[in-house]
Amino acid sequence: MDRDELVVTHGRALLTADGVAAVVPGDLRDPRAITGDLGVRALLDFNRPAAVLLTAVLHFADAPAGIIAELCRLLAPGSAVVISHACRNALPDEVEQEVVEVFADTDTPIALRTAEEIRTLFDGLDVAAPGVVPVAQWRPDHDLHYESPQIIGGVGTWRGRL
Repeated sequence: MDRDELVVTHGRALLTADGVAAVVPGDLRDPRAITGDLGVRALLDFNRPAAVLLTAVLHFADAPAGIIAELCRLLAPGSAVVISHACRNALPDEVEQEVVEVFADTDTPIALRTAEEIRTLFDGLDVAAPGVVPVAQWRPDHDLHYESPQIIGGVGTWRGRL
């Protein structure tokens, strides 16, 4: 069993038997293949609002704006899109270089982006307060022990048009 099959098998084993979740093997760079999967089609009604969680994954994509746009075209208006992304602004140059080097020889090299570049991923979405900020700011009332500005994110609502 290769690594991808192992990940899918493990994910399926974690699911409950009530059928409210599905594990779909696929490549995020081909959103239509994922959303066209029979397991996904059986689980989701694309005529009703849904939530798409793109957490800690888009920094491994070359063209994240295109992926988001394609997913949004498949979603009903009122759907939520949650994004978190590694941010290069808060990293010293030498740390940024080390992070890039760690992933350079993998199947998924990392593409660190600036906070402004990450904010543009929300174009076409109505962004909820507090906005596109370090993720710890989403729950300032909780002691998360995580105040790193290296991961920023937000929640946007799809209006139904780009």
